[in-house]
This record gives sequence, structure tokens and C-alpha cells, in this order.
Amino acid sequence: MFGASSNFINSIIGAGIIGLPFAMKEAGTVLGSILLLGIALATYFGVTLIIKLGVLLNEKDYESLAGRVFGNAGWVIINVANAMFGYGACCAYLIIMTDTVTTVIAHWALGGGE
Repeated sequence: MFGASSNFINSIIGAGIIGLPFAMKEAGTVLGSILLLGIALATYFGVTLIIKLGVLLNEKDYESLAGRVFGNAGWVIINVANAMFGYGACCAYLIIMTDTVTTVIAHWALGGGE
């Protein structure tokens, strides 16, 4: 339970925190808040359904649940999607870190680091 919760929270915070300020700026305060609440409710509903189905079918992880419901193709699709998600997150973090580190090094190199 701890591992699944940690992974889920890491996925939400990692991608969501980076894009949330820009999305709120583009949508506006009122519409952005409404959309954020709507997505939160949809996520809660979807996760609740997955948990109930896992309990009903006595499956302990998402990949096994997908395999049980959709067969071997479901298991393969979920694992490929998880790998693509991880790869995309690594690329995004690498781009962010590259932009940040070069800015910090340039600031220090110009004598502003003291």
C-alpha cells in the first residue's frame, strides 16, 4: 500500500506541479479552478473504480488487473504505457534541470553568485 501510494503521489506531483502554474495562467483563475476541481473529481472517480475492481478481482497491482480484464494485450499496453510515461518524465526533468543549471552557472560565472 505504501509503495503504490508513493508512486501515485510522485506521478501527480512530478508532472502536475510543473505544468499547473502555466495552465492556471492560460485558463484564468475562475475557469482554471473549475477545471482543476473537475479533473480532481474525475481522477478520484477513476482511481476509486480501479481500486474497487482490484478488490473485486483480488488483483494486487495495476498490470495484473489490466491483464485480467483485457487479457495479454492489456498487460502489454499498460507496461508499454508505463515505460513511455517514465521515459517522458525523465526527458522533462532533464530539460528542466539543463535550463536551470545553465542559468545558475552563468550567474555564478558573471560574479553574481556571492
